[in-house]
Amino acid sequence: GSILGGNKSAAEALDEIAERQSRNAGTDYDAAFNADGKPVTVDVTDDMRRLFALPAFDEAVEQARNLAKFDGVDLPSAGSLIKGEKLENLSLREMHYIKMGLDEVMGLGKRGQSKTSIGRGVERGLKGARAQFIDIIDEASPKVDGESAYKRARNKFAGDARLREAVEDGEGFF
Repeated sequence: GSILGGNKSAAEALDEIAERQSRNAGTDYDAAFNADGKPVTVDVTDDMRRLFALPAFDEAVEQARNLAKFDGVDLPSAGSLIKGEKLENLSLREMHYIKMGLDEVMGLGKRGQSKTSIGRGVERGLKGARAQFIDIIDEASPKVDGESAYKRARNKFAGDARLREAVEDGEGFF
């Protein structure tokens, strides 16, 4: 890979980061979601049902469905997921979309645009629920050198995301 910088504009640097992020994440997330070429699934437990029943999780699942549609992936509706209709299990890919949906809801909440009213207490609760949900995914994800492949993929993706934010912040500075 190339080093960012040189005589690139912020827009060119952002494009390069986005392209690298997409390329890295695709491979890493595939390793996190599949074992021996088959999707890894997780049994839906009472703890997971409890998380799905929390405020804003229904909105997170709706956001997850919207995000998945961009990738041509179908997810169960929020209603059937929360009621436990479909669900004996979920694939790690589905759970990842729900995690991303939760990130969306929390981001919308910070901007006052979430359907669910998100004050400090609800935000704190959602952060805790999000951490529990990620732990469930990490636990089920295939391991690489003893570490969750999902955690590795998240960390790599987050590093590129922080780099992109730094470029965007720097661009706004000038």
